[in-house]
Amino acid sequence: MTLEEIEWNTEDQGRGADCHIVSPFDGQPTGIIFRICGPDSLAAQRAQLLFNDERVEAAEGSTGRVSAAEFESLYIRHLARLVVDLTAEETAGKRLALSTENLTKLLRVPWLRAQVDEFAGNRANFAPGGR
Repeated sequence: MTLEEIEWNTEDQGRGADCHIVSPFDGQPTGIIFRICGPDSLAAQRAQLLFNDERVEAAEGSTGRVSAAEFESLYIRHLARLVVDLTAEETAGKRLALSTENLTKLLRVPWLRAQVDEFAGNRANFAPGGR
């Protein structure tokens, strides 16, 4: 792999790859698709820095610790920052708008968040020619 290929892949990861969410009950597609930027993209690097800053800020309280609930909220916001696009329905026939509020609502669902988290962290999903 050349430096040029590495740089191209990092840039390409910023465009994202589609994470098709499946039902945890029967494995069938839900119709929800998150386009996630790759872990080596500039957007993911910025999101990681913000996440780290927020954790430090949250820990600067009197105890110097971050509660599990606060950490989960911070992590959900982190995952939301990795989303480039969203395909989902709010109600039958009405597309759900891409917004931090809507992403946060969706990502608060544990089985859905687990799929997005696993996809986002797997570089194979963002390999050249792998999409």
